[in-house]
Amino acid sequence: MQYFLLLAQFIFLISLSNCVVHKMSIARRETLREELYRLGKIREYAKLLTQTRLTGESSEGTVQHVTDFHDFAYFGNITLGDPQQQFLVVLDTGEVRILNRKGILNLGSSSLWVPDTSCGSNSFLSTSACRHKHRYNSKTSKTYRKDGRFFSIRYGTGSAMGFLGFDTLCFWGTSLCVKNQTFGQATMLASFFARQSIDGILGLGFPLRTADAALPPFINAVQQGLVEKPIFTVYLEHHGPGSYPNGGIFTYGGEDPENCGDVIKWQPLTRAAYWQFKLDGYI
Repeated sequence: MQYFLLLAQFIFLISLSNCVVHKMSIARRETLREELYRLGKIREYAKLLTQTRLTGESSEGTVQHVTDFHDFAYFGNITLGDPQQQFLVVLDTGEVRILNRKGILNLGSSSLWVPDTSCGSNSFLSTSACRHKHRYNSKTSKTYRKDGRFFSIRYGTGSAMGFLGFDTLCFWGTSLCVKNQTFGQATMLASFFARQSIDGILGLGFPLRTADAALPPFINAVQQGLVEKPIFTVYLEHHGPGSYPNGGIFTYGGEDPENCGDVIKWQPLTRAAYWQFKLDGYI
């Protein structure tokens, strides 16, 4: 079976009446790698990172190197709850994970998590990582519901863990608001996140195929009939190293002919986890 960027398997399950296309501006910020080069600390950090990868050990314990976020650079704003609470997140199109044997939902890049108000309360290292971030407060939201499950996600540089909840998710600068969205409320963050300006991560990957899986935000929007088409388009502006308020546009529910042109080529994906496809060559 082939998987296409259109996510066509969802289209006949949805009524698309009264749907629109939503455009959300994104910003580009200096990456950790760029910052380390600028400060002359890249060699020192590279040695530490190599040691972590070889031994599988860090200040956060034993970790598995899965996804490397050192070069992430493009961010978007979202809100959760009513009244709205704003967060700066990485828009992640990577892979997904599965439910582990202990019953802890191992979130992947199809999911959403942000720091909870209790983030860092049980760990000194996590306190440092949570200190300057926006934190979600379920007590102030009229639309919040508990989930009851815990989550954990691991990266090569550490982890994030906490518990799950439901609330209304809105994409900043658009009218796209997704009700009853499952998201992670992080209570512990790796020290790695202390060096990042983001609050959390919003996944745009494929949904898990398990009964326990949390529905990804965009797929949830598709199934609720909130977008015109079950596709999203990514336009990233190229500025070079540094931070820029206008980094590009994510278009949810349609194409972006203004920035991406009107010539569309469909390509089958290699697996239903990454937005990746086979290249026959390059010029």
